[in-house]
Amino acid sequence: APSSQDCKKPRTAEDILQAYGSVDSEFMNIEIAQKIVAVAESVGMEDPGWLANVIYFESARSFDPGKFNAKTEAIKPGTGASGLIQFIPSTAEKLGTTIAELRQMDSMEQLDYVEKYFSSYKGRMNSQSDVLAGVFFPKAIGDPGFNIYEYYVKKNGKEWADKNYLEPNNGIIYMQEYANSALAAAKLKCQEDAGNA
Repeated sequence: APSSQDCKKPRTAEDILQAYGSVDSEFMNIEIAQKIVAVAESVGMEDPGWLANVIYFESARSFDPGKFNAKTEAIKPGTGASGLIQFIPSTAEKLGTTIAELRQMDSMEQLDYVEKYFSSYKGRMNSQSDVLAGVFFPKAIGDPGFNIYEYYVKKNGKEWADKNYLEPNNGIIYMQEYANSALAAAKLKCQEDAGNA
């Protein structure tokens, strides 16, 4: 099974499709799997499987480019984290788009924005954990022990951190907790990921 590969070779589009092919075919097919591989290669990810795993986890196991986070949406309608890697409004703006536009895109279009997003981290995506941090909390790239909650408490105060970070993110305090949750859901795991996440 692809879930327990030793991963000495980067995963291919075929590996991604085999692992995630049970997802609605509208959101996962060979073209989308090939595009995930092309995006990963373009931004210097050693293994395209890492990107597939992140998209699967971030899109609530759907690969649906229109998926949005109901908890962040409830804070301010129309601004909830959205899409394949759960873009937030400020990120969308930096990439020259909006949450509303991203929600209307198909997977192939939105993967161009995933590529644009990760291009700023080129050369830093050296493990599954790094790719997860790149999406969830880039300051934690290379530092799985990073305390995200404490960062927000210091930056914005406890009340803000509780309402706008802790509650919508299911109580995740450390980067490692997010990585562990994502890795538990991943269908393309490497033996080395357990010590690497």
